[in-house]
Amino acid sequence: MNGKPFTDAEIRTIKRMAPNHTASEIAKKLNRPASSVHNAITRRNLDISKNEYHQVKTSEIKLIAELSLQEMSASEMAVIANIPVRRCNYIRAKYL
Repeated sequence: MNGKPFTDAEIRTIKRMAPNHTASEIAKKLNRPASSVHNAITRRNLDISKNEYHQVKTSEIKLIAELSLQEMSASEMAVIANIPVRRCNYIRAKYL
């Protein structure tokens, strides 16, 4: 684990929000990287919103497209865009 651990209150928020919200939405509420929230959800085997990869915003597509032109890796793009690497790869595969 590289970042600070989640507090008990943050874990409760993640558990409450995960079924109906994307990791990115939860991350914004907790002021945490989306990738760390996604990892916390995965490690705890929580149900996540079924729409995680279907709620792609135009702004996300534009940002990933711009970053792709700079020949960045998916992990570098994900950090800048504050989204999980898997979502970044999904956007690149589906929209670019």
